[in-house]
Amino acid sequence: MPRTTRLPLALAAMIAMTIASVTLVAGPVSAGAPLAGDMQKFTLVEKPAALPPFNLTDADGNAATLASYSGKLLLVNLWATWCGPCVKEMPTLDALQQEMGSARFAVLPISLDRGGRQQVEAFFNKNGISHLPMVFDPTGSSMAALTVRGLPTTLLIDGKGREIGRLEGDADWSHPATKALIQYYLDAGADSAS
Repeated sequence: MPRTTRLPLALAAMIAMTIASVTLVAGPVSAGAPLAGDMQKFTLVEKPAALPPFNLTDADGNAATLASYSGKLLLVNLWATWCGPCVKEMPTLDALQQEMGSARFAVLPISLDRGGRQQVEAFFNKNGISHLPMVFDPTGSSMAALTVRGLPTTLLIDGKGREIGRLEGDADWSHPATKALIQYYLDAGADSAS
């Protein structure tokens, strides 16, 4: 093989190994996370950091924040009733909450609808959504705080309020691949706030 060919091949191999090592460095908990099915679109955060605060309103009109859920692994879904992909995935989020919701894990859908409780409650009733809480952010402050580019966007947040990863777009949240990902982080103690 001519000498001029060896150098580019060696350089290409070194670049490929560097990219592979950077891709795999996603923190000790994330390194072995199962990402199959729709979860292949799930993007892990390399260095989880505390999320900035933003204000929410619960179904009773009380102020709430993500800190209200400290100590739980949270699947936070930003959605709206006018968003077709959001509407499509909402029953699967409800099914995930029904099956896996516990003192250690919760699905937290944050509605960006300006109509508030009346609009979301009508949607929940019409679509048989009965296991999810109603949480509202009609001002959209959560989108800016979480650097969300579009709806739906779903973030997995550990018990210390740090983002583990996110998925932009819709997914089947009741799929076994999703449950495996959630269980992986529960087993790894990502719900622990200590």
